[in-house]
Amino acid sequence: MPRKPAKKSKASPEKRAPKSAPKPKKASKPGTSKTANKKPAKAKSTATNVKTTSLKSKKPRKPKTTASQKVRSTGKKLGATQTKVKPTPSSSTQPAKKTTSKASKPEPPKHQSKQSKSAPLPQKSTALHHAKTIKTAFKYFRAHTVDLHPSITQKGRSSQTFLVKQIKQLARRYSDFPKLKGNYVPFGSFSRNVKINPLDDIDLLILLNGSDTTISPTVYRSSMVYTVTLKKKTKSTLASFANEQGQVNSTKVLNRIKAYLTHVTHYQKASTNKRMQAVTFQLKSYPWVFDIVPAIPVCGYGDRVTHYLIPDGHGNWISTNPKIDAQNMAIANKEHQGKLLAVMRLLKYWNNRTHKPRLPSYYFETLVIQTFRHAAPIKSDPEALEYFFHNVSIYLMSSCPDPKSLGGNLDNGISRENKEKVAKALKTAAQQVRYAIMAEAENDPKKAISWWRKIFGTKFPSYG
Repeated sequence: MPRKPAKKSKASPEKRAPKSAPKPKKASKPGTSKTANKKPAKAKSTATNVKTTSLKSKKPRKPKTTASQKVRSTGKKLGATQTKVKPTPSSSTQPAKKTTSKASKPEPPKHQSKQSKSAPLPQKSTALHHAKTIKTAFKYFRAHTVDLHPSITQKGRSSQTFLVKQIKQLARRYSDFPKLKGNYVPFGSFSRNVKINPLDDIDLLILLNGSDTTISPTVYRSSMVYTVTLKKKTKSTLASFANEQGQVNSTKVLNRIKAYLTHVTHYQKASTNKRMQAVTFQLKSYPWVFDIVPAIPVCGYGDRVTHYLIPDGHGNWISTNPKIDAQNMAIANKEHQGKLLAVMRLLKYWNNRTHKPRLPSYYFETLVIQTFRHAAPIKSDPEALEYFFHNVSIYLMSSCPDPKSLGGNLDNGISRENKEKVAKALKTAAQQVRYAIMAEAENDPKKAISWWRKIFGTKFPSYG
């Protein structure tokens, strides 16, 4: 027989609750699995407890999370003993959406190449960045705008190795492909670690077997070139590229390589560059291109390679040796305790700006090495940049011989007028660097950073 409820008194409900009364149980939400599985006799006791709890305190309790809310927040399916319950009209929560296990799986990129299973290449941040010191501003500027991302550098080198293996397979598979000798020789800004973002090309020499040939210098259009002639009564691997006089045509070699590159895995396109000195090749898996240059090693005493012959664009050959360039760069960087390469990349970024005539990359790198050859060791980026902008004009306005002593001057084809325009831009930059350094010395980083932004543009971090 149910117990009769206690009589109400004039005292407030809060004071009516006896101290010895048992602690009321928490109310259960209708529709949950616990309420559904309880027996009817216990359900009546639960209702009494709910009433007692509401009389004890006016402060509302935080409601329990319902099963439908758990589904919406966690994305998990309801258990076998749980039921989906629509919230009551007084509830402020919205109906939970149906979720499935398929919805929690991320969808693959729509435009990802099927042939490339590697992760997408990281992109440089385009968000505006703020800095309060000159040091942090230069650090961010180099890492997010000027320098290549380390993963991009790694992918570039691995893609270069992959392509060389593919070319070697072509040489073994097809008898009329130019026969190779030894390994390849990397060259260009990427191989010397002075390539700036973005990575758009990778250069490499593919070494050919030039045995049973003779090499003789000649003059063509006021330039020193070389002819490669087959020896008589010999079977040279380059015989299929020779004319009636036995002279090997470098353009024919280029075209043959270009024709067979279509058999390379992940091939996208191949063409000869404008100067007809390299085959420009691109894989589907990467955004950069490869400049493939066939080269004949030339040995001196003791079978030591002294230089390489590469196409001149007119069927003849010209000499080069990228190993000398790499050695000169390494020596100059060592003299400045390994800090010259980072400064050179900053300067190359400045050179690429469109506010003045742009100097060729290899020529500009040579000017940087010449300028810092007799300078004190680099201590900081601002000091190094100030030194360069103040002193490089001496070397710019003079002729620039090939540091390898194998070709003509590097400044051939650059007019006096363009050199004067570049010299004027250098003078302006030197003044701006001076103002930036003075502002930093006066403990005014905001003003200093504004001057650096005039030198490098709006991608240099702003103050803040």
